[in-house]
Amino acid sequence: MEKISIDISSKEALLKCCRNELVPENPTVDKNGVEGLLEYRKNYKMNKRHPDSALSNGRTSWISSELYGIVPDSQDTIFNCWSLIKIYDAVYRNSNKTRDSECVLSDIINGIEVIDSNHIDEFNLLADRHHCIANFMPAPKGFNGFTNKYGKHPGKGDYNKDNDFPDIYYKRAKVEFPDMYDWINEHMEDYSLELFAVEITPWENGRANFQRMLEKPTTEQLYEIAKKMNALLSDRAERLIERKHSIGQM
Repeated sequence: MEKISIDISSKEALLKCCRNELVPENPTVDKNGVEGLLEYRKNYKMNKRHPDSALSNGRTSWISSELYGIVPDSQDTIFNCWSLIKIYDAVYRNSNKTRDSECVLSDIINGIEVIDSNHIDEFNLLADRHHCIANFMPAPKGFNGFTNKYGKHPGKGDYNKDNDFPDIYYKRAKVEFPDMYDWINEHMEDYSLELFAVEITPWENGRANFQRMLEKPTTEQLYEIAKKMNALLSDRAERLIERKHSIGQM
């Protein structure tokens, strides 16, 4: 199996969107920013796998070896930018309902503003970083929530629980999944997972999606959350590079 070459030599490289390079068998996404992320989501039936699978896929698992010293059984995307965009879109339209990603993408393509011009740069940055190496983490089996023909597991990403926000999942896991909570704490430093313990959002478990929020946020508050997520990813990228150098010197 031929190895896929990806630059992971610097903080900037770890923050670069690389969804096309990591999974070349998926349809190529031509756009960047929010539009690019939503274009990727539109292709979900044609996509072969998610870019975060790079940490365990045979062609790119060397990335995990160099950053963490291991190849994990599973992995996860830390920040789901779409979760935040969906809330922002509803608030910006002054609507009591969220829309699916294809509706939001259609508006963007038709020149309709879905994110305030003063906020769009931060959201475009976060949307690109959705599929950057610094946003991927090793994870144990059972960490992610899923629903498939075998059943349902309400792990991270459960829309009605944590809505894929890591800070909410971390507090939720302490009660609902103590083994996962312990795993995060045990690997906080060596996998650079410190951001799980940071208060990123103002929401609680079970109140993290727009329909269930007791008090709706403002677009300014959502913009500040996007800024914080970008800053935390930047910090994580820096720590990962430092750790990569230390692993290389062993």
